[in-house]
This record gives sequence, C-alpha cells and structure tokens, in this order.
Amino acid sequence: MKRFLPFVQRLVVAAGDFLPGDKVAPLEFPKAAAGILICFESIFPELGRAMTQNGATLLVNLTNDAWYGMSSAPYQHFSMAVFRAVENRRPVVRAANTGISAFILPNGKIVEQSGLFTQALLTKEIPLPGSGLTLYTRYGDFFAIALTLFSAVNIFLAYWYTRKRIRRTR
Repeated sequence: MKRFLPFVQRLVVAAGDFLPGDKVAPLEFPKAAAGILICFESIFPELGRAMTQNGATLLVNLTNDAWYGMSSAPYQHFSMAVFRAVENRRPVVRAANTGISAFILPNGKIVEQSGLFTQALLTKEIPLPGSGLTLYTRYGDFFAIALTLFSAVNIFLAYWYTRKRIRRTR
C-alpha cells in the first residue's frame, strides 16, 4: 500500500520494502541442498514439505527464541523441528541464539543439542538421505483429510443407525 499511503514509510523506515518470492527452493551446495526455515517457519509443515519436494536433502532452521524467555515455548518450538525431520525423512540442523540448537536425524533422533541460554558450538557429521520422498512429502495432508472424512461418515452412520433403532423400539 506504499503507493496509497506514502507517509507510512517514514514511520517504519527499518521495515524496508519487501516483495514475496516466486518459488520455494533450497540453497544448493556441492554435497547437499539446504531447505532454509527461518524462525517460526519450522512450525508450518507445508514449508518443510515444499523444500523437500523441490530437492532439499536437509532442512536448516535458523531461529531467535530469545523472546520466549525461560518458558516451555522454546521446547515446543524445538519439537516442531523434530516433526519436520520425521515427516520428510530429512535431517534438520537447528541454530538458535538462545533456544535449543541441535542436529536431528531423519528418524527424529536428536544426536546433539544445546541447552537454553547456553553458549555452545555444536559440530556433527550427519548422513544425508537418498532422494526418496515420504508419503507425507508426496501427498501432504491427504491421509489426514481422508481419515477425517472416514470418521465423519462413521459418526453420521452411527447417529443414523441409533436413531433408526430408537424409532423401531417405540
């Protein structure tokens, strides 16, 4: 809305003038392609999935967890990275300034991690997977949606059958 509200630029100069990208793509390196998830992007499964579909052999989560403080939130945020590893069968390398930095294997095993508000240097050699994609990476939430529809049909049939039986007994 910069064109219509030019005075806003002077109020928030530091915000800059950003435009969305036109694709989701990993950063290519000689031995790997890194799908970068910045901060809370790691809580959105569709972003890790898109990176993996587009060739990411590992996922990297760079985050600032300082604003969570000493609460359960950094642990919850970290657990989302474990989910992304398992969903896509890709290792996750997580670097957090005050939160939990870690190396997570594709099966969800945490091979090394730091604590909260601790200075640490973590180094680890992690194996990169082949190019195979998981059921979730290929089809997304199709399985969950199918189960939801199946459950809804079963609930409807159970309700209908129960009402039919009640009418017969009257």
